[in-house]
Amino acid sequence: MNIKEIYTEKIVSRFLKEQTRKLSDRFVSTSGKITRVGIDMGSNSIKMVSYHNENETDRSQLGLIELVNDENAYFQEEISETHFQNGINGFLKELSSEKLSIRVCLSSTMNNVFILNVPQVEMRDLNKTINWELSPLLPEPVDMYQYDYQILNNDDKEKKITLLIGLFEKDRIRQIIKLAGGINRSIDILETDTLSALDIFLNDFEEIEESIGFLQLGSAHSNYVILSPDQYPRYLFIPFGGNTLNDVITQQKGFSFFDAENFRRKNSTKMNSGQEEDSYISDLTLDHDIHNALHNFANTIIQFNIHHETKTDQSVKKIYLTGGLLNDERITQTFQQSPDFFQVPCEFWDPLEKYIPKEIIKPSHQFLFSSALGLALK
Repeated sequence: MNIKEIYTEKIVSRFLKEQTRKLSDRFVSTSGKITRVGIDMGSNSIKMVSYHNENETDRSQLGLIELVNDENAYFQEEISETHFQNGINGFLKELSSEKLSIRVCLSSTMNNVFILNVPQVEMRDLNKTINWELSPLLPEPVDMYQYDYQILNNDDKEKKITLLIGLFEKDRIRQIIKLAGGINRSIDILETDTLSALDIFLNDFEEIEESIGFLQLGSAHSNYVILSPDQYPRYLFIPFGGNTLNDVITQQKGFSFFDAENFRRKNSTKMNSGQEEDSYISDLTLDHDIHNALHNFANTIIQFNIHHETKTDQSVKKIYLTGGLLNDERITQTFQQSPDFFQVPCEFWDPLEKYIPKEIIKPSHQFLFSSALGLALK
């Protein structure tokens, strides 16, 4: 089995496409040059990439909108749909092409990518079977979610169907429909941030020859995937990200969320520039709590790797890391203690320079755009 074949068809919400096409007459033309726009709507920021083709990368653009700042919101709870709409509209206005193919990926507060084996049933009964199998895996009743699926294998001998499933809360879908109306554009693809990043990550491999891990570090959570020869990927949602560390700082210092984020990033900048360390580094209580959070996170990865090896007799040989948290020098130094930290070697991975001209990449863009770029390349 070639693992890339799993992603040749994309998880796209049919519900979303049917609804958004009713909102606007401005559809993407199937003729002429089209600008593909990947939009990664995270919990703290919006990452956007416009891409034409490999011969016109000089026309590509990157957009990064920080939603938690002194102009928008001091706390995450203050971020509204208007902030997302204004940020996206501002980026789209800079694009000269009217033929835009808009693709959106979303993060989630829970695991929203599954590979399920379900009993072999008639296609007309498959949705009912999926509902039954998904129900114990979800924190809320299954009818509160919208899902789409891809059939990976229909095994007549074993009488089972293997499915790749992506899902979102229906409230999130409604928000995207409202957003599509606000930006007066149809949305062609809705996908999970995990699958979007995996698409572009797999471009770096002719084939998977040994078990490897792919770790995407976000603000509100992280996604970990184990890729192995002749095995379906194994997905893990981890409620750990930059916000976890911000919460530690908030509790210790009494800061607002914005001030905690700024404090952590400012100290990271000081480390990079060689300036004298201040309380983020030297406060022993804070240092202890930060390290506890990181080691608990690492232990989750380690245990998942052990479980994978037990099930498949294949051990994870390397972990590739990406995501905005790697812009925190304090964190990257900790991860570079690998193999002691994750108990396997790790390598930082960023696809930007492979596809985007170096002159438009800023230091603040590093490791942030894998999901948005993966969408733009589809």
